[in-house]
Amino acid sequence: MKNMQITELKNQHHLEIQNIKRHNLSNNEKYELEIRKLKEYCEKKEYEISDLNMKTVRQNKEADFQIAKLKEEIERLRSDLMYEEA
Repeated sequence: MKNMQITELKNQHHLEIQNIKRHNLSNNEKYELEIRKLKEYCEKKEYEISDLNMKTVRQNKEADFQIAKLKEEIERLRSDLMYEEA
């Protein structure tokens, strides 16, 4: 009788252990999926930041070029004005 009880208890514990393992595996899969999603989100944001940085650099270069053209135009107009005044 005791042997049957021991065997039954062993079987119950074995089932409980298997259930715990399955539950842990399921939780691990959920966490890994969430980590993957967060990693993809971070990579997407890093790409967006990089893209915005490149656009900013390009716009700054364009603005610097426009400023240089305007300065040249100002100098040309000053020169023309001084020539007309003379």
